[in-house]
Amino acid sequence: MFWSSSNPPLWNDTNQLHVRYIDYEALPYAYIQLTMDLNGDQIDDLLVTVNDEYNGSLIAYELPPSGEIRTGTFKKHVLASGFKPLVQARGQGAPGQAMAIQFYSLTVRKKPVLLLSGDDDGCVYLIQAIHDDDPSNWEYSVKIIHQSEKSTIGQISVEDVDNDGHPELFVPAYNEGIVYIYRLMNN
Repeated sequence: MFWSSSNPPLWNDTNQLHVRYIDYEALPYAYIQLTMDLNGDQIDDLLVTVNDEYNGSLIAYELPPSGEIRTGTFKKHVLASGFKPLVQARGQGAPGQAMAIQFYSLTVRKKPVLLLSGDDDGCVYLIQAIHDDDPSNWEYSVKIIHQSEKSTIGQISVEDVDNDGHPELFVPAYNEGIVYIYRLMNN
């Protein structure tokens, strides 16, 4: 994490810049995003993917309490792991970017559903909290919702493009030259 002591921030003044490590493990972090509350405790979290050739993972970090972002503890939770590309080769890895979404449906969830691009493993995953009512429980189930035996999956996106109340999932399959579209429905 980086910040500047000056107001407004002057990123070219190295005397005003500060750095803080939130995790000392040397991992190939691919995507880091501040996202909505993942565990139902009313505090936003970080959603992070580790893109690796042998053991990629999806990680959440709980943010420290308000006002302690520079000194507080970021609690780490591995939500899913074991992702690897279809072919182990230089420049190949899995997974890609993740996103948290809330379905607007009959089933009220306290924790959002996570969608994860598998990147070079050719899959898209639906990841759901097993214990939706318990903010201290970070166990998740992982389900493949798209699988390709020959294609890298790019950055997925979700939007209700036809305004029917059910979002569409767009899955770019690079090697196939196709964008798959799924309607996401939750009972």
